[in-house]
Parts: sequence; structure tokens; C-alpha cells
Amino acid sequence: MKKFVLHLVYFVAISSGLIGASGQTRPEPIKWDEGAVQPGCGEYGRIAWFMEEMMVRRKDARGLIIVFAGTGAERFGNLLGYLNGARGFVADHGVPASKISYVVAEGRAFGEEEYWIIPAGSQPPVFTEVRFDWKMLTSKYLFSTTCTTCEPSYPELGLGQPHYVGFAQVLRENPHHRGRIEVNSYKDAVEVRKELTGRLGLGRERYSIKISKRDTSAYADSNDLYIIPGTN
Repeated sequence: MKKFVLHLVYFVAISSGLIGASGQTRPEPIKWDEGAVQPGCGEYGRIAWFMEEMMVRRKDARGLIIVFAGTGAERFGNLLGYLNGARGFVADHGVPASKISYVVAEGRAFGEEEYWIIPAGSQPPVFTEVRFDWKMLTSKYLFSTTCTTCEPSYPELGLGQPHYVGFAQVLRENPHHRGRIEVNSYKDAVEVRKELTGRLGLGRERYSIKISKRDTSAYADSNDLYIIPGTN
């Protein structure tokens, strides 16, 4: 009877993934680092060290970077801009997308990150991926905000990117939505128009630009990109 019970326990362990078919215990994913997305050199250092860890010392493992969306519903465009920039940064350094991947998840504050190492034979950590359905918008939505006077060393690795490409894509895929950009100077308005219509080919009828100075210093030098649902 004891022998039967032992075999049963072993079978359950294999079925649940706790023990591999070879009899070895399945390795657990390793949380390598965590914390908020840092501006400039701080984020560069963390990603650079992680790339070295994965390419030099963890050749048989995969890397996963989870970026959290927070509990609020705004600035999803900033997250998409960061992911786009970070993925490009990693690719430019010769790291395959299959080696280090990014995902947006729920469960922690906006802009928090977790860096995970997934050994061969291991499963990724449990997380709930966030997907944004732009068709479901019912009110004015802050897509992204950017600081126009900040000059981080690595702007592609920050959360302050306007992400014009993603903004234009959302408007193209949702013809009933319109864009609205609030800037702080005529110069900013010209630059935004040059980017959206000049470089990305988005029709000027699809968005409007408003020049509005703010009173608070914390947001005095920021541009905001909004998506207005319907024909409002």
C-alpha cells in the first residue's frame, strides 16, 4: 500500500509540473530585479546589466521584463512608447527578441518593473497581461504626456515619450475617434504637426492642437496627447 501511495504522489507531482519526467525538480523562475522605470542612465544601467546577465552568464535561460500599468486607466500610450523604445534598444545591442521579452501586466503601480530569469525547463512567473481596447473608449482619454524640456541621456528608455507612432495608429484604426494635443507654445505645435502629419502622414482633420499654458510648475513644460471617442 505504501508503495502505491508513493507512486501516486510521484504521478501527481509530475502532472502538476513540480517534477519533470526525468525525475528532476523543475527550476523556478528567478526575480533578478524590480523597481520603477528610471529616467536616463538609471534605466540604461539596469537593462545593460540584465542583457549581460542573460547573454553571458545565463545562455540557456530566457529573460522577461514585466512593466506594470497601475490601477489608473490613463497614459497607456506612455507604456507602449517605453516598450517600443526598450525593445529597440535591446535589439540594437544584438539580443534576440526570443531571449528577452517585454509584457505589460496589472498588479503593481504604474511604471513599476520586474526583471525575471526563466531557466530552461521553467515556467514564467504568473501575471495578468493588460490589453487596451481603444474601441471601448467612452470619454476623453490621456494617451500620453511628455516633458518638452527634459533631456535624459536615453530618451527611448523613459516613460515620458509621446509615442506619436502609436497615437497615429490608434486614430487610423478607429476612424470615429479624434486626436487632441495640448502644447505649451507655438514652437511645440509646429513640432507636433511636423511629426504627426509630416512624418507619419496623419491627416490634419484627424486631430487638433491647442496651445495652453499651465500654472503649476510640475506640468509647465509638458505636452499631452488625448484621444476623443466618437466625433466629439
